[in-house]
Amino acid sequence: MIAQKMPKIALLALSLGIVVLCQPVASFAKSEKSKQKHAAEAKASEDSSDEAVIKTQLLNLAKTLVNGDAKRLAALWADDGTYIDSDGALCKGRAALEKRFESVFTKEGRQLVDFVPETTKFLSPQVASIEGIVRRKDGVDGPVPETRFSIVYVKQSGVWLISSASETPLTAQSESEPLKELSWLIGEWSAEANGGYVKLKADWAANKHFITMQYETKKSADAPQLESRQVIGWDPRVGEPISWHFDSSGGFGLGNWVKKDKQWMIEASGVDRDGSTNEATTVISQSDDNDFTWQSINRVVNGVSFNDSNPLKVHRVLK
Repeated sequence: MIAQKMPKIALLALSLGIVVLCQPVASFAKSEKSKQKHAAEAKASEDSSDEAVIKTQLLNLAKTLVNGDAKRLAALWADDGTYIDSDGALCKGRAALEKRFESVFTKEGRQLVDFVPETTKFLSPQVASIEGIVRRKDGVDGPVPETRFSIVYVKQSGVWLISSASETPLTAQSESEPLKELSWLIGEWSAEANGGYVKLKADWAANKHFITMQYETKKSADAPQLESRQVIGWDPRVGEPISWHFDSSGGFGLGNWVKKDKQWMIEASGVDRDGSTNEATTVISQSDDNDFTWQSINRVVNGVSFNDSNPLKVHRVLK
């Protein structure tokens, strides 16, 4: 598939949660488009099939933990597979894993857990990574998010096995202020590029349980101004922010927010008024209280891939 470029201002709006699309810079010949379409469909079909198998393996992992079968649990790992628990303790190899799991089952009993996948990525046809939340069931209050998991699967002799798995503690959030880590967004912001601009205003809403965002976007000096809205809330099921976005042309979409170190990764998808679909991952890195850097990666519109954008600096409007 041939990647294309899109104007940064349009994709800034898209990746921050606004469905604002533009026409591709270059067009393809019909035969080339047909080849790309068939190749994309074939790859999507293969990836979809493998992704389904991987998620089935994830369900098997949860079922085996519930059954308390240490030997069968260890068999879900590759021979030299590893596991790092939330305390940072490393266990490597099936024999060591079986011993470790047997000890856990003896001391704590069967493990009642749910694995809630958030992202699945294929690093190669034989290697895939999956990340998400581990929710443990205490039998009283229902599933409770406790840790974040990261698993790398490898395909060996046609079977997807765990090469490495790790758990990390979830960052605790105040029930009264679940979006506290995004409080720095409150205020007015602006960015300019290629004669266009984006203006953003963010405000608290509903006792700080939501953040409302209002955007004004122009792709060029002569282009019409577009308006969009976004609402950021908190998803207690996974312990992370979630957002909904709507644009003035009738487009809408959803974004899942995950914090990694000092960056926010937003997996966004949307539907335009004409039915076209788009996906993008936004990387937001806060420089200080008055500046952040924005970049859009993994961008796809109607199955066609686009190049990652260059990092763009967004500045607070000081009054």
